[in-house]
Amino acid sequence: LALRGGGRFGDRALWAGVSGDRATLRRLAERARAAGRKAGIDREDPHGFTPHLTLARAGRRPGGEPAAGPAPALAPFVEALRAFEGSEWTVSQLSLVLSRLPRSGVPGERPRYEEVGRWALGADG
Repeated sequence: LALRGGGRFGDRALWAGVSGDRATLRRLAERARAAGRKAGIDREDPHGFTPHLTLARAGRRPGGEPAAGPAPALAPFVEALRAFEGSEWTVSQLSLVLSRLPRSGVPGERPRYEEVGRWALGADG
């Protein structure tokens, strides 16, 4: 895979796109979604699967509401990402990460991330 291009989700998230073996990545996402449904978690994405790496996300209030004030001006960053082409790399494992978003309202509190599972990928994975 490689990071290539980019865009935004709404007016508060900036991302880099993924190029390479996207068909395999899509199959992996479909299998992960099926495993989630089997476990009682059905999180269908109304926008479809978009392989990406989130680069930045605008702040949120406690409880997940968007932060007050105008949305950040993402257009210059989206434009700069259009020509971006990163180096290729081989993906050898999948990590499932739990995101714990701030809820306390304490200024400066940041999300916490916890790896809850890891699986090898490839011919033997």
